[in-house]
Amino acid sequence: MEKDYTKLKIEDIVELANRGDTEAECELGYRFDNGLDVEQDHREALRWYLKASGKGNADAFLAAAEIYYWGHGGSRDREKSQWFFLKACSCFDRDYKDGRKPGYSAFRIYEILYGGYTGGKYVDQADEWLKKAMEAKYPEAFCELARRHFLGENATESNRKAAALYEQAIALLDPEEDEEFLPGLENAVKELKRL
Repeated sequence: MEKDYTKLKIEDIVELANRGDTEAECELGYRFDNGLDVEQDHREALRWYLKASGKGNADAFLAAAEIYYWGHGGSRDREKSQWFFLKACSCFDRDYKDGRKPGYSAFRIYEILYGGYTGGKYVDQADEWLKKAMEAKYPEAFCELARRHFLGENATESNRKAAALYEQAIALLDPEEDEEFLPGLENAVKELKRL
């Protein structure tokens, strides 16, 4: 069973990160990025993300790309962000092919490509990755396609189809782990069926 770094105390994360634990480096970057258990500091977050990305961590590449893209901490650099987004795609593709969190990995590639974060390149491949995420039964992928159906974004606008996709996502969620999301999804299904 994998260690859940999100549940560790900040002292433990710092100790692990200082010893070179890649997941801890990424988690420490996340905590600095979001001000969790530490004062928010995007520059320090980027420093830890860069350490973890140097070891091939896909989430760290993605997080660094977002810092450069949005300019948090004065680091706005669209050229660097595109490079980091593409490296993140490459690492997520590796993880997908290796069977490590295939749904999660495919969905992250979809988000990067569909969001246009690679300078408009590869957007046409986004739906292929969304389909792979759905085949891997990743709930967020079903929610995303439901959202697109509801809004008519490159998908046939259909409230009935959106409701069915949200129901599939609900069936894939763990009631204990995902209890905060379930009421919202269940309400969305009711509303969509009512419309």
